[in-house]
Amino acid sequence: MTDEEFRPLVLEAIKTAKGVDQCDSLRGFLERKFSAEKLGPFAETEHVQFNRIMWDLSVERIISWGTDRDSEARWPFFHITPFGREYLEKTAPHFLDSDGYVRYLLATVPGVDATVLQYAKEAARAFKAQLWFAAAVMLGAASERTIFLLLEAVTDRAPQAEKPKLIKLLEQPRLGEIFKVIQARVAAEAKAARLPYSVHQGCTEHLLSLSEMIRVHRNEAVHPAAAKVDRQKVFIALQTFPEALRVVEGLRKWFAP
Repeated sequence: MTDEEFRPLVLEAIKTAKGVDQCDSLRGFLERKFSAEKLGPFAETEHVQFNRIMWDLSVERIISWGTDRDSEARWPFFHITPFGREYLEKTAPHFLDSDGYVRYLLATVPGVDATVLQYAKEAARAFKAQLWFAAAVMLGAASERTIFLLLEAVTDRAPQAEKPKLIKLLEQPRLGEIFKVIQARVAAEAKAARLPYSVHQGCTEHLLSLSEMIRVHRNEAVHPAAAKVDRQKVFIALQTFPEALRVVEGLRKWFAP
């Protein structure tokens, strides 16, 4: 397990292990979690990673050494700083907490489409079960549904002369063309100062993120010859999907009549 994957587990342990203010106790909490969720042995490598991540968190001021009941900064005691409490509240659930992931998605995108939510829920559960290909397929399907919903809204708001072409694209979807149409309409509305910057800010990057998830789902996860889907790729996709969905959903609501 990489540091990038291990860090969210440490953060969640700090957040949920109530009353724990010592590194050894927190390490024990994580060892029990590894055993309960069948994550493998908490070996020497994990002990080294744990120590490294705890020191990183102290440098980032998420934790501070010593308890919050005395004035001595004594390792191995620690406490969460005021900044750390705010940071932990905003941090997305780790990739093995499928129920927490869904709650975070609902909080990030209230009113999310039911089908998109179901795909994302199954992606998180598949990842927890170490089914990388299944998780990639579900995330790709969620991304595809999200883009089609946005295209429907763009079609509704488009000039009358452009609607037949867009309706045909909905009936016979070509993803490359869909992304070009969406980006062109966003650019046109932004240039005309009708689309607020707060709505389209960062949308190009998030559209590309969803496009990549769809590409992996269509070209790599379902074609055994490609076989390029791995834990890291799906982990990154799971982490980026909620924010991409939030931005694209904001666009969809603006374009919707």
